[in-house]
Amino acid sequence: MLPCDGLSAANKALSRLLPSVEIDPDNTRDFMYRINRRCTSRALSGRCEINRLSAWSVIEIARVDIDISSGSSPAVRNALEGTACRLELDVNSVPELDGHISSEEAASLTEELFALAFELAADGDIK
Repeated sequence: MLPCDGLSAANKALSRLLPSVEIDPDNTRDFMYRINRRCTSRALSGRCEINRLSAWSVIEIARVDIDISSGSSPAVRNALEGTACRLELDVNSVPELDGHISSEEAASLTEELFALAFELAADGDIK
């Protein structure tokens, strides 16, 4: 999560991370963008495709206090705690891999998957 100072600031942050998506920072609500951009594995010399599934959204975090001690109807208080950009990642090799991979290749592939995840988080949606 990337904490932001309000909804407009969060939408502006996502605009920078998602250059191919047009986001109106002041009028966009309930934003969610999900995409899978496959790429070819360098670690396995092109023998395998990699899924780079990313889901981007803006969330508002609120605290809700409910006081049930006041009799017939509970008293409810809402307090906005913060706003943030949220990123969910699922970076993995596709199941259609032909043949087996060695333990060295598995280690290289794991490093590649982590590097791709970090790249998405740092640089945004990359084609």
